[in-house]
Amino acid sequence: MALTTDAVSETISALVIEREFDAPRELVFKLWSEPQHRAMWWGPEGHGLDDFSMDFREGGAWSVTIQNPDGSTAQMYGVFNEIIAPSRLCFTYHFDEVGIHSTVEIDFVVRDAHTVMHFRQSPFPSEAEKASHNWGWSSSFIQFTAYLQHMLLSPPGTKWTRELTGVAADVEAARERARQETRKSGSASRELRIERIFAAPRELVFRMWSDPTHALRWMGPRHAPAVSFKQDFRVGGKWRGCLRGIPESNGGDAELWQGGVYREIQVPERIVFTFQWDGGAETLCTVELFEHGAGTRMVFTQGPFDIDSNRDGHTEGWNSAFDRLVDLIVEPIIQAQFGRAAGRRISGLEADIRAAKHRQDESQSAEDGRTAGKER
Repeated sequence: MALTTDAVSETISALVIEREFDAPRELVFKLWSEPQHRAMWWGPEGHGLDDFSMDFREGGAWSVTIQNPDGSTAQMYGVFNEIIAPSRLCFTYHFDEVGIHSTVEIDFVVRDAHTVMHFRQSPFPSEAEKASHNWGWSSSFIQFTAYLQHMLLSPPGTKWTRELTGVAADVEAARERARQETRKSGSASRELRIERIFAAPRELVFRMWSDPTHALRWMGPRHAPAVSFKQDFRVGGKWRGCLRGIPESNGGDAELWQGGVYREIQVPERIVFTFQWDGGAETLCTVELFEHGAGTRMVFTQGPFDIDSNRDGHTEGWNSAFDRLVDLIVEPIIQAQFGRAAGRRISGLEADIRAAKHRQDESQSAEDGRTAGKER
């Protein structure tokens, strides 16, 4: 017997995204609640905003028309069901073209001096549409973060310009690849993908991954930060880390060990490594770094996962860790240490790059030697 659409939707887990912002909760809520601000960040990269309207009150309607890279348009609309300023927002979300009729719930929680945004959307008619919306919302939240920083740091009256790369075709191609992957059967569809933009040169972001002193400071989510991190950063080298839950988090102060092996290193643009919890299944992680104006766009993938819940749990964990990475990169001491300046490379980084390449060459030479010995 074939499953009905409703039955299929019930088998698909909700889309859950968490972001942490270094800003007051009232300001973060304001960027959602006032149409002149919401229109500045709504919509994924590479997509224009043709029309936007919002009656921000319980029972009020909202509507948005997005222009796709190919020139076509798509309309989403809904009604605000619940508004508790500045802590909670709930609205319906309809996208008739792809058969989505869902509900979005957003909670804004104060954590230290930051604001944590918990975003949840369900149901979805297919895993493909859930993955597509995960990409779309995540890309929109990159714009949200950039606009928030503009509000906090730019002089009054400074005009806001959306951060677009000018590669809309590439964006749409990546979105289509994600859709194709989710249509595959079995574990091949269970891969997580996260994109982030950092206000720092690519070399600096690469070093945050390749230097264990820095990696220790951001690895692990906020509720379970790393307390130990060691790495032999070369192809074939191993890494090992330990996360420890903070007392007030779920699981208390339990220690969680993880590790893996570096499979590929291309300085400063690509890192591939295995990832495995002690006693768990092995997955493969890929970090790709692209120049993005004066900053860096990072594409992170991991998989395949055995079940969707493991993929979703790792997505939440990595996103929290990347929030910590954002905080680390903008620290004055890091900026000073790396000597960042417009139009110049980071001070002292060439030596690190040469050393990494030297270790990589030595590893390859050793492997060639072993291969030649076997042939003899």
